[in-house]
Amino acid sequence: MMSRTPSHAPSASGTLAAQITAQFGRTQIMEWYLNSANFGNHAYGVEAAAQLYFGKSADALTLAESAILAAVSETPALNPLDAPQVAIQRGREVLYVINDLGLVSSEEASRALAETPDFAAAPPTPPTVAPAFLNLLLAQIDSQIPASGSNAAG
Repeated sequence: MMSRTPSHAPSASGTLAAQITAQFGRTQIMEWYLNSANFGNHAYGVEAAAQLYFGKSADALTLAESAILAAVSETPALNPLDAPQVAIQRGREVLYVINDLGLVSSEEASRALAETPDFAAAPPTPPTVAPAFLNLLLAQIDSQIPASGSNAAG
């Protein structure tokens, strides 16, 4: 018969999280997260995301814009460049949640919900570097390396 670990026993990851929180504090952990989170389109960190999507510093974001970035950090593919209407809707959902949690007043939430955020223009797509050379190289590699893995040592 298999013994089961009681559900109230702390997991190894839970214990580690508690130790890290005790050592560094929630503020430091949040700062680390915000400076490294993926916000889509190669924007890592809230400052990069604020610049990319709104053309301004993270310090200058409105509550509505901040809520959009909070939603984008959860699902980076649903960002203001690739899915602007979805990003706005998800930002509004964040505003409802933080209002329900009492993190912002009803007045602040109402003002943010009435706001229509202005997104920065999408950056120009960089040109593909030497596409003819790349195609030639890939063709040569393809002709010299067998397609099947039957010759590979294993």
